[in-house]
Amino acid sequence: MKANMKATKTKSAKINRMLLILSILSLVIFVGVQTISAGEEVKAKTEKSSTAKAKTNTTAKSSASKSTVAKSKVIEWLTYEEGLKAAEESGKHIVIDFSTAWCGYCKKMDRETFTNSKVIDLINNDFIPVRIDGDSRRKINLEGFITTERNLTKKEYGVRGYPTFWFLESDGQKIGAQPGYQPPAQFLGLLNFVKDRKYENKIEVSEDSPDQSK
Repeated sequence: MKANMKATKTKSAKINRMLLILSILSLVIFVGVQTISAGEEVKAKTEKSSTAKAKTNTTAKSSASKSTVAKSKVIEWLTYEEGLKAAEESGKHIVIDFSTAWCGYCKKMDRETFTNSKVIDLINNDFIPVRIDGDSRRKINLEGFITTERNLTKKEYGVRGYPTFWFLESDGQKIGAQPGYQPPAQFLGLLNFVKDRKYENKIEVSEDSPDQSK
């Protein structure tokens, strides 16, 4: 009987050791799974963060690029004095836009013609663009001769209506004027006519500017 009890205790001890080993293995496996899950979660968060940063950088670069393009796609208007100086230095023709704040066709030019990419590129690349307000009393100093934009518009260039476009040689010599609203295609033809100096063969100049304002 003692032998049976001893055998039973031994068997019970073995079972307890096995249960202990199984418990330890279960704990190890559980900890391992949790560690792997935590690692995968961290990795996922890191990848998500990197993707978000990449998208942000791409968006920022795209916005900056669009901003640069948008900024470059405008006509770089100069004052009369600045235009004369720039034309003398560059040898380019001058195009003067005589307009006013109340002129309806001037606003139409700004909306439709001066936003056309081909018009913008041609003017910025091959002309010195000048804008003069026919109502402005801003003083202009031309080598000691003082006048105003208003007087220059009416007395020097004889503008009678708006808009009116005058073209000058790079030395300031007058070539001719074109009054009235100009659609993009028509204005491009006029610009190319002057740029290619076709006026030297045949020139039709209209210094009278019928009022097309509204």
